[in-house]
Amino acid sequence: MRTMSTNSSHVKKEVKVITDKVPFFLNIFSDLGSHEQLMVLYTARVREIKSLTESVECLRHEKDSEIEHLKRELLVKETERQAATISHKEALNLLGK
Repeated sequence: MRTMSTNSSHVKKEVKVITDKVPFFLNIFSDLGSHEQLMVLYTARVREIKSLTESVECLRHEKDSEIEHLKRELLVKETERQAATISHKEALNLLGK
């Protein structure tokens, strides 16, 4: 789960970087016509969507990996529990109970 929180902080840093650049983009917009402004906004939006999509895919991959790890761990623990149960029954049989 630590990896997910690490990526969340990474996404927050990316959002901060984007919002820090807003005044810069506003200065550029004042020099452009409305069509050019729309094209700049569209291009920025496409890049942002691509970045967010990559972040989501990364988080999905991490989630799937963690789920697989937890399933393996559960299987090991279940096997250990079964072995302990068998050992307990054998000990009771040896004690004559």
